Amino acid sequence: MVLAACPVPQKVLSSNPQFAAWMKQSGLTVPMKESKTTGKMTYAFAKDDMGYRELQAEHPELNGVWEARRVVKSTIELTRALAFYNIGLKGLMPMPLNYYGAHTGRWSGADGLNVQNLPRGGALRKAILAPTGYQIVVLDLAQIELRINAWFCGELAKLDILRNQGDVYSFAATRHFGYDCVKDTHPNERQFGKMLELALGFGMGWRKLRVNAGLGFMGTPPVLLTQLEAQSTVNKWRYTNAATETMWRKLTDLIPAIHANKETHFNGLIFGNDEIKLPNGMSLQYYDLRFDSKEGNWIYDTGKKLYGGILLENIVQALARIVVADQLTQADAMADVRVVSSTHDEIIALCPDAHAARKYEDLKSMMSISPKWAPDLPLAADGGWAKNYSK
Repeated sequence: MVLAACPVPQKVLSSNPQFAAWMKQSGLTVPMKESKTTGKMTYAFAKDDMGYRELQAEHPELNGVWEARRVVKSTIELTRALAFYNIGLKGLMPMPLNYYGAHTGRWSGADGLNVQNLPRGGALRKAILAPTGYQIVVLDLAQIELRINAWFCGELAKLDILRNQGDVYSFAATRHFGYDCVKDTHPNERQFGKMLELALGFGMGWRKLRVNAGLGFMGTPPVLLTQLEAQSTVNKWRYTNAATETMWRKLTDLIPAIHANKETHFNGLIFGNDEIKLPNGMSLQYYDLRFDSKEGNWIYDTGKKLYGGILLENIVQALARIVVADQLTQADAMADVRVVSSTHDEIIALCPDAHAARKYEDLKSMMSISPKWAPDLPLAADGGWAKNYSK
């Protein structure tokens, strides 16, 4: 239906040169970027390219075209459904993961079967069934990055809300819109509050916020902000989250300590020798860390920029990974619990039918216990169980 309603032919949508030509004929500026492989300018048509995202945000009247292009270029659901079908012909469903797939230590998909990005509530998730006599028990660490970010930065008011089982996202939405936003009655506003907390917590600026809000970032319905509104939103958030903004500056100042040959201790972490040692002995590593005097930035590896907001995001994700990894080990050691996979901050386990309800509560209690290295970090978990992977 999306393709049928689109005035642009499918062959044009599927071809980058033809799509660029259509843009020019329509009076649009074609977004470009420098290719990382050739160093030459190429079309910036990837879904995460800022130029393309800005173009979409500036022209909501063409949403039908943008969506049709996405549908044409995305074959992941069809490919994965076919892979699931072929696996089903052979036997049990594998759940392959790379143990240390990301820079921050997080797992990633493996063997061409990325089980970590199955859409929540989607048909492919629901197609995964428990063996006879078992239930799939799923628990997710609620708002883990938000919680660790608030704890690491010392956002006391936010931590109080979390310890009292309050809803930080509703609180952020209420502050932004100026009226009470409750999850049950104002789901769209609350989702916007969630976007603000997770995006602005790592230093996103007003330009990128404006683009993301206009595109419906993180499942939020599109919110069109003027330049002044976007600037005001960022300034207001930073004013009410002053400890986080202070942490960005502290971490920026600590980047030279990462590069130094001596160790510097900060917030339970150890900086030095191009790495940050984490509470469990693992490290965030920054190979070839150096200061680019021409650009005025710290960079590492193949030229990736490093500054306070990015460094905070790295630390928060790495600490979240430690929490989940420890809990996976504890869960798998429980009687009548067999951990079969993990999706980011989620534990997926098989439990006998008769014990699923009790094991769910046991796992929920275990996942709500603060780690020894952060006894004042408030944790919480939620989920459910079913014959299929539907939670």
